[in-house]
Formats: sequence, structure tokens, C-alpha cells
Amino acid sequence: MESKFHKIYELGDRLVVELKTREIFNGIYVDGGKDRIVLDEVIQHNNSNQLRGLYEFYRSEIESVHCLQATLIKENQPEDTPEETSEEPPNEKKMDLKHAMGRGAIKLSEEEYFRLKEMSRSYIYLENADKRYFDAIKVLKDAENIGVMCVGVDPDRRSRISLLALSTRHQVYLLDFSQLQRCKMYPEVKAIFESESICKVIYRGAPLAEILYKSYSVRLQNTFDTQAADLLVQKRNEGDLVERNLSECLAHYLCLPRSLLDQALSITTNQWRERPLNNQLKLYAAQLVVYLVLLKSHLQRLLLSDFYNLMSKLQDHVRVIDDFRFRKYSIAQGQLDEDVMSMIKTL
Repeated sequence: MESKFHKIYELGDRLVVELKTREIFNGIYVDGGKDRIVLDEVIQHNNSNQLRGLYEFYRSEIESVHCLQATLIKENQPEDTPEETSEEPPNEKKMDLKHAMGRGAIKLSEEEYFRLKEMSRSYIYLENADKRYFDAIKVLKDAENIGVMCVGVDPDRRSRISLLALSTRHQVYLLDFSQLQRCKMYPEVKAIFESESICKVIYRGAPLAEILYKSYSVRLQNTFDTQAADLLVQKRNEGDLVERNLSECLAHYLCLPRSLLDQALSITTNQWRERPLNNQLKLYAAQLVVYLVLLKSHLQRLLLSDFYNLMSKLQDHVRVIDDFRFRKYSIAQGQLDEDVMSMIKTL
């Protein structure tokens, strides 16, 4: 039985509604029923302007609904009985959106969600090695992680890069390579790619590494390939391996709308190479890179889940042992008690 929207969402919830037409809207939930959602303060994906008035969406046209705030579902509660007041603080209530059209809460805060959208619109477009370029290099050299996405590239080992999108946690840079001579690479960008101290976060990184080496003599170092990480996580879960594109990875791991990057991913190589590059294509390029560092952080925690579980268990163990064992554990050099050894063996 399908859940009724007004039994799932509460007034004031910020919802992201994905339609079957692949359009995406977000807004404040102000009304609803069994098969409809009414939103206010609506903003359409790829458009920063707030739409006027109320927008009504019906189940027949909705692909999925995602929530940006703590949203509760009143399970096992008769629909015609008054709602009981819970004594549990609202921020500690367990969220359960399993019945909300098969979707859960977006694994981003509302602030983070809109910060990333604003980042994708506030890109810095660089065509030449001018002052703005060198200012960007200073920021990139100080970053611990950099998202990397190349577009306008042929499936050839010696292909040229048309546009390079780079993203730190706070800024997206678009470097236009169309004016560079063939086989030339900005030396400062080459140094960043070859740096061991800066992690380059990529989706499907092996072909890019090969093109950089064959076409630009760049040896890409210290990379995190989000596609490879996704496949490894799938393998650990002992399920069938499914190849996901970047948009599907964001949907699977962060519960973002599945069609979030569909328009950006649909742009052809020839379109990326058109000059002058229009603002819509620049926005799409920024969208392709802005989520990579965040995705890396989430995948990394999954890959290191045993480590994080062990850390939590060790802290719990120390919290409950008596003072004598605590003193012994605190001063021990290279010695672990039997309980700790047992924890490690059972991971």
C-alpha cells in the first residue's frame, strides 16, 4: 500500500521532488494529501530564481521525493486517531522513510545541499594564465582533495582535453584548454596532478590518467577513483556488480535525485568543444565536479568501515573497564588485553 504524502511529511519540511520528466524542484511542504504534494518557495534545478506561488505535484507525475530535513513517518499509528506526543527530543527521533516511494532523506544537510548548488553556479572560468589563474593555483595547491573532471575528450589515448573542471571544498574552477597548443599543459596544473600530497578525486580515473600521460606527459599521482570505490563496496556487500554513472552513484550513496546530472551527462564531445562556451554548459561542467569530494568522503567511510567500527568498540571497551585494567591498558606498550584482541579477530 502506498504511503500517503500527508502522513509522511510535516509542514515546513524542505522537499526535493523529482518528476518522471527528469525535472527536479525543491520547496517547502505546505499542504498535501494521499496523492499530492504542495510546495512553496519553489526553486527548479539548474535555475537559481525562486518561482512565484504554490506548486502542486501529483503522484502520477512524481518519480521520487527526497527530504532535506528530519522527516518522520508515523508508522503503526491508526490514521483516524490523534497523534501521540513523543517524549523523545525531535532531533533524536528515528527517521524512517522506507515507505516514502522507496526513498529516504538526502544525506546532506539543507545548508550543505544549497552550498553545493551555489558552488556550481559560482564557478570561475579561466581561459588564460592571468592573475585570476594564478590566484586559483594558490588555492588548489593548498587543498587536501580536489575533484577532477575532464570533458570534451575523445575515447583515444592521445586525445586533447577541451575543458578541465577542478573543485575544492569551496570553489569550482573551469580551465579552458582550447587555446593551448597540442600536447601543452599548464606547468602549475601539471605539478598539482603529479603531487603526492593532493588527492585528486575522479570518476573513472584510469582513462584520464592514460590520456594525461600519452598526450601531456603528466603522471597522475594520488588519486581516488569513485567508480572503483563503488565497485569495491558492491563486492564487499556480496551483491551483483552494477556499473553506475556518476549521477547514479550520488543517488545510491547520498540519496540525491537519480536524474540530478542527467542533462550534464548528455552533452556530447562536440558540444563541449564549441566556442565560445555558453553559460549553461559551464554550469553543467561545474555540476559534474562539485559533488566528487563529498562522494569520496562517503565512500571512504564505507571502505574503512571495519576500522571505524573497531575505533568505536575500543572507546566503548575503555569506558566500561575498571580502574585497574584502565591503568594497565593506558601504560601498556605494544600489549593488548584479550578482549581487544577478540574484537579485532571478530571484525
